[in-house]
Amino acid sequence: MLSISRILGSIGDGLNGREICHPATHPKKVFITRTLELEVRLSYYDRIKATLPDAYTDPRAGVIPDEAPGPVFTYEADSSNLNAYQAPAGEVLKAMRGKASVEELKEMLEAYKRDAVAGEIGEEPIDEDSADRLVRDFFFQCMLVVGSRSFSHFLNILERYIIVLREFTDSASARLALLRSVSRFWVRNGQFNHIVFDKLLQYRIVDPIDVVGWVFSGEQPLFDGEVLPRDWTDLNTWDILRMTLEKVQTRVTASTLRLEMLKKREENRMDAERAAGAEVPEGEETAAAAAAEVATSEQLLATVKQEQEALYVEVVQQFHTTLSAQEQDSSLDHWQGCFTQGFFAEFCRAFAKDLAKNFDAIAHVNLPAESTVYKGLSAAQAWVDFA
Repeated sequence: MLSISRILGSIGDGLNGREICHPATHPKKVFITRTLELEVRLSYYDRIKATLPDAYTDPRAGVIPDEAPGPVFTYEADSSNLNAYQAPAGEVLKAMRGKASVEELKEMLEAYKRDAVAGEIGEEPIDEDSADRLVRDFFFQCMLVVGSRSFSHFLNILERYIIVLREFTDSASARLALLRSVSRFWVRNGQFNHIVFDKLLQYRIVDPIDVVGWVFSGEQPLFDGEVLPRDWTDLNTWDILRMTLEKVQTRVTASTLRLEMLKKREENRMDAERAAGAEVPEGEETAAAAAAEVATSEQLLATVKQEQEALYVEVVQQFHTTLSAQEQDSSLDHWQGCFTQGFFAEFCRAFAKDLAKNFDAIAHVNLPAESTVYKGLSAAQAWVDFA
């Protein structure tokens, strides 16, 4: 494993201290921070930190956290101004660790919702919508705590309470709240945040378009009014967007291959009948069943293609909105705009073939011909046509 000093030395810079004086959005600073994050993933935090000069380990440098990556439980003691909710959150956590039944947990959460509205928990009464958000966050955060010990622990708790989780994520806003709760919990560990997002997509708890909404929105913890902005200098943002798009791409490919296999199997069956020179017993029933299976597969393929098309349209629209706002904001940090443009270009390169296939749908997005997004999409289509 290469150390940060060897990596910087190989590009002719080296650890001279000047590179950490740049603002957090400067490419050199982003590169150093990202490299150290990946080194910690492959090794141990204390071991990597011990290899760095003192200037790098100073919290003011902002290149390596002052403690090892780990979870941040919103309702931990003295963690925020939500301390008034520590006791009920602790009871929910205790129930989950005790493997309470789904019905027991739902009754507990409903009781805490009533108590929050009545002002029996917390510093003052809150309205019903806020109480809904509060008990949802209790559930999300406590589930993450139980699942934080290992990958298998997370899958176990997810599958045990998946019914409750689906009930709590029955709207787009609720699913966005779940993603924000996850990213708040794993704010100091981008790798685990990525893993949890991946599993939520795999179990269809959240939809790909929900993740796109999260990628392009600010991070908003509950009740305290703080907004933690997300920008493209955090390279984990692109990792999650790419993972989401690739998941949908894989579904389309798998559905296409399955449909082709079913059609080929039916052709082989019909060839065998013709070769036999007579109808095979129960041939009509077999043909009807095969036709129904093909029709179902065709419908599934149409659905996932429609999902993919809508997803690309949304990503393009969001990039256009973001880049347009950045171009008009003279106070915006220069490097933030560069990273956004760079990842849009990477989006066009990585998914050029799919973008070309869906160009007609994307063309309905109102994109000025002189805009960065329109030029990028046109270049992607031209490259596909050329190749």
